[in-house]
Amino acid sequence: MKAFEPITEKRTWRVNAPSNEVLKTVINFLSQERAKVTTTESNTIEATMGSRSTVRLRGVAFASRSMIPVKVSLSINEEADKATEINVTAQDDLGFGLRTGIESIYRDRLEDLLDKLEDKLEPQKLSQDLPSSKNSTQTSNCIWVMESVGLKHTSYNLFFDKDKLLLTKLHTHTGPTLSTFRKTSISKMAASAILFGGIIGGTSDALGASNRKKIMEKATDNAKLPIDQILESKEVHTINKSDIKRIRLERAGVLKDFVYLTIKTKNKRYKWDVMGIPGKEKGEFEEIKRILRSEFPEKVDVKD
Repeated sequence: MKAFEPITEKRTWRVNAPSNEVLKTVINFLSQERAKVTTTESNTIEATMGSRSTVRLRGVAFASRSMIPVKVSLSINEEADKATEINVTAQDDLGFGLRTGIESIYRDRLEDLLDKLEDKLEPQKLSQDLPSSKNSTQTSNCIWVMESVGLKHTSYNLFFDKDKLLLTKLHTHTGPTLSTFRKTSISKMAASAILFGGIIGGTSDALGASNRKKIMEKATDNAKLPIDQILESKEVHTINKSDIKRIRLERAGVLKDFVYLTIKTKNKRYKWDVMGIPGKEKGEFEEIKRILRSEFPEKVDVKD
């Protein structure tokens, strides 16, 4: 079962340096992270860090990041041109047990760890982003996303322009809003819902559907605007594409009806609920995957 499987992150890099220099950099990095190196061979390194006992006593949510138990394995292979390929796997080192409820905390820890190592190694880009034919007067690919802080929910349109992302504010509210994915699963469950659950869920779902309709109208109208007009808005935030290190699109929940988009830049991590694509009601997940992979061929990780 997936709930018992270790939470894992993998990366592959190519560095313009001989393997002995790469090995030295990796060992120094692990030392700074207070890792215990368990294996050091000519082309393999394995190390552990953190404390199982501390995390089991306090719980992952209350333990410091440095205490979260992690296992790292690296394979280092020098190529003919003196460049070096590195394959790295980082995963939780909890041992046997359920991972339910802790995956997002662990993913953040593993990603941060590998991002820091990547910064030390300064690898080459394995490929360049695909060229864009957009100009400043055309509309771009757009996704409707929502950020939640407590009971406050703010919806945005996320535009993908030639060299930047544009996050333009649509609406802030406190009530529920149904995403396309949640709306679809509720429709499928409605016929077999028990009476009590149907009444309780129905009230919330009706309000969520009403909010969705209002915000979808705003999102659709906003998505039709040309980029130069979007840029003139007072409520637009820009993210340079060159600053983006990694993107993750993830489906969650028993019915896979919650979708999250995480974008990690050099200085900040953004995480949103994906509500859908403005003006569309079906097939959004595959379309969103297509958009992300066309914009960032080598930076997108999809977990569905």
